[in-house]
Amino acid sequence: MVPCESVDRQALTFEGRQSVRRTPAKRWLKPFLKIEDGATGVLKKKLRPVFGWTLMAVVMLTCVSTQAGDDISVPSEVVGILNESCVSCHGADQTEGDIRLDAIAGLKLENRLDVLNRALEKTWFQQMPPEDADPLSDEHRQVLTTWLKSELRKHNASKLEEKLQRPEYGNYVDHDALFSGEHAELPGFTWDRRWLISEFIFDARFNRILNHQVHKTIDGRRQYVIGDNNRRANLTNPFLLPTNSGVRYYANETLNGGHLLTMIMNAREAADYMIYLTTRDRRYLPAIGEMMSQEWEHDKILATRENFLKTHIARVLQDLYGNEHESLLPAFIPVKVKPLNSGDGTATKKAPFHAANPGNQELVLIFRTMRRNEQEGQPDEELIRRCEREWFNFGDDERRIQARVTFLTNYMQEWRDVIKQHRY
Repeated sequence: MVPCESVDRQALTFEGRQSVRRTPAKRWLKPFLKIEDGATGVLKKKLRPVFGWTLMAVVMLTCVSTQAGDDISVPSEVVGILNESCVSCHGADQTEGDIRLDAIAGLKLENRLDVLNRALEKTWFQQMPPEDADPLSDEHRQVLTTWLKSELRKHNASKLEEKLQRPEYGNYVDHDALFSGEHAELPGFTWDRRWLISEFIFDARFNRILNHQVHKTIDGRRQYVIGDNNRRANLTNPFLLPTNSGVRYYANETLNGGHLLTMIMNAREAADYMIYLTTRDRRYLPAIGEMMSQEWEHDKILATRENFLKTHIARVLQDLYGNEHESLLPAFIPVKVKPLNSGDGTATKKAPFHAANPGNQELVLIFRTMRRNEQEGQPDEELIRRCEREWFNFGDDERRIQARVTFLTNYMQEWRDVIKQHRY
């Protein structure tokens, strides 16, 4: 930190044209000086009124702000760089972009941090000085950016560091420094990042894993496409990006529970579908076929036993318990179905059949149960009661039974029409 008393006042006194010192301040002070040549060769300086204020700004620039916690120190080397390359366009006489660098210490903290951030970004990306001005040397640029970073770091206010963590700046590297060999011995560093991929890349990768080839009709022709998601496995991209995004880096975001849960569900769905594909074609993933062969044989045995019990359970129980069979069964309690027409005469709007059916697997079970229990001339109410009793005796969940009975009660005619249409 440079004390106020150390300002070189001799730099403001020029005696003799030949004795004018070529200091950084000369270029800055020139607009404020009116030089007159006398016979004695002594230069008489008359400062414009604004020069007094500018001089005060220089003193302020090199001093410490009086507000507690808002200290700013400007080394003399930085003052020289600012005066030589910046203040001519960002000073009291000319203020390009509404930025003044000659009175930083006099600004409020919020405004000062904004100026420092803008100056750091322009300097870092070599956008200042402009192309028509003398460029900063590498040494001066390093000194200036180091000072700007240090001042911003005091208040944890650097926007550049946050910006460099974004995807669009993920590959920003000074190639001259990278390939100079100067840093060859230093350990590598990168922010902790995770891959983000677009929905099309996500779909294309899983389609390849699941051996799923997608075809679309384009301009009347059936063509193979990449990146469609009309596969049977229900997979969700945990990292949602715009459709025009590809592979992205992120350093300023973290994985949360939602991402993890989606990834676990994807892994489960993909694994189940991969095993299913292997059962159909052992050439798909031979390793899975070898690992699962013993378990699949065991599953076949269990399926055979289950099918036998479902078909002959009543006879088996009758053979085992004889006359006691009926008394050992739990008391049948039919479920209650809410009628579509309420007691006050108002009717509840009936959903269409495709929205009300309980799903293909349930429809198959309902159809087979109906076939086992239907009799000629039997009313629908009796058929539904017999089906319900079978599900009750089998131990099906009460809510599942209620859903089936509700469907049959409200959509029996539509269900029979579907059976007739498809010739089940």
